[in-house]
Order: sequence, then structure tokens, then C-alpha cells
Amino acid sequence: MHAAYCASKAGIHGMIRAMAVDLAVYLASDKASFLTGETVVLDGGRTARLPSPS
Repeated sequence: MHAAYCASKAGIHGMIRAMAVDLAVYLASDKASFLTGETVVLDGGRTARLPSPS
């Protein structure tokens, strides 16, 4: 069994599961108390580099 990896546009490599766990821990913490009704995109910055719609 191999680990699932992803590479961001910034060239940072990480394990997908580790990134998801970090996000879940953050969302469960008091630091995320003002984050309500948001969609959190965890894609390594790929959508930030997409061309904006005209």
C-alpha cells in the first residue's frame, strides 16, 4: 500500500491525509470560531492559479 501524495503549485509536497487531519484539527479548535458557513478548498493553491472568469 502506498501513501497518497500531492504537490502544490508552490512546489511543496505533502501527504493528503496529513493535510486533511491538520485542517480538521484547526476547524475543531477555538482558532476557527469565526469561520462559519465557508467552503475550505484544500488543493495546494491550484485554484488560486486558475484564470479568472471574464
